[in-house]
Amino acid sequence: MPEKTSPENANIAVEASKKSNATRKLKSSAGALLRVKRVRSAIRRPQEQKDTLRALGLTRMNKLRELPDNPSVRGMVAKVAHLLKVEGEDGKNSSKKSL
Repeated sequence: MPEKTSPENANIAVEASKKSNATRKLKSSAGALLRVKRVRSAIRRPQEQKDTLRALGLTRMNKLRELPDNPSVRGMVAKVAHLLKVEGEDGKNSSKKSL
């Protein structure tokens, strides 16, 4: 038999769906993104650099990630810039000095 939903439960479900839609909109309009691609290996690199690559989500060669353009991500990218290729929001390559 189908479950009966009370009006109270229906209101809770509607409110939950509104919240999830609102967070999706916030994430999609969050602002600038950095496109970061891992182009060099982490073999014979310090453990700190390997950990930074993992924190950025760059676990394999040629993996591309779009990350939010904020100071914490830029700091991590700067630590391993010699292993990455970075593109800005407009798709143009940026040099590691601009980070």
